Amino acid sequence: MAETINGLKEFTQKAKEFAKNYKGSKAEGSKAKSYDKFAEKAKNDLLKNKNVPDSLKAKLETAALAAAPSWEFFKTGQPCTATGNSGGGDSFFKHQLADCAEYSRLIEAEMQAMEEVSLEIDCNCLGTPSDCNEITQIMNRIKSAN
Repeated sequence: MAETINGLKEFTQKAKEFAKNYKGSKAEGSKAKSYDKFAEKAKNDLLKNKNVPDSLKAKLETAALAAAPSWEFFKTGQPCTATGNSGGGDSFFKHQLADCAEYSRLIEAEMQAMEEVSLEIDCNCLGTPSDCNEITQIMNRIKSAN
């Protein structure tokens, strides 16, 4: 990803903005691949944290699973809408339009679930310094994967 991401909160905000504003292009397809890879790495690292309650882990896993088809579509770079026809008759063609509003909503739900897990980790971080060290290590792994 060409842009710099400094932390999970910044990533989730940028991913939400990307999904909301997706129109379709090769460049956006490439960007979606990077965001999806980053999201997968962040999700896996967050799920490994022992301070995250199982209910939040399940919510994150469910949201990520629901968002997977959205990422797959965005990675194609295809537009959300198709315009134009070639005049009707045998030359007329139809495009199945992607529901990008729904795709965007699902990605936003995934990012929201990541933020909730992150908040839980931050709250539990107040307990012991080792928990805080673990959070720092997770964030460093996410950054290095970028």
